[in-house]
Amino acid sequence: MKYSNKITISIVILTIFMIVFSLYGINSLKKTADNLNNYIIEIENNTVFKNWANASIIIKDLKNNWVKERSTWAILIDHNEIDNIDISIEKISKYIETKNNSLALVEIATLKLYIKHIPEKESLNLTNIL
Repeated sequence: MKYSNKITISIVILTIFMIVFSLYGINSLKKTADNLNNYIIEIENNTVFKNWANASIIIKDLKNNWVKERSTWAILIDHNEIDNIDISIEKISKYIETKNNSLALVEIATLKLYIKHIPEKESLNLTNIL
């Protein structure tokens, strides 16, 4: 009987630990996604008004911020998603560098979708569980 209780307690503790870690990870993803989205909105606004100098500065800030957060995201999400974000940021950077308004705006919309989609996809809800 004692052995059974130890196993049950161990399973309960492990389950609680997994839930807490998941909630922490999801919260971290949401905060980082909101922060990245703020950069993206600034880039988008500057691109719409063809303020290429500011857009260039902000895309560099976005890249620096993404480099810091990338390793945390790599622990929590699929690496294909990270690759998509990396590629999208590089495309936006080149489109801004070449002052290609249309392609920059299209890629900015794509990056916004990637950034918004990940926390939603990773969150604990009935749709994701089933």
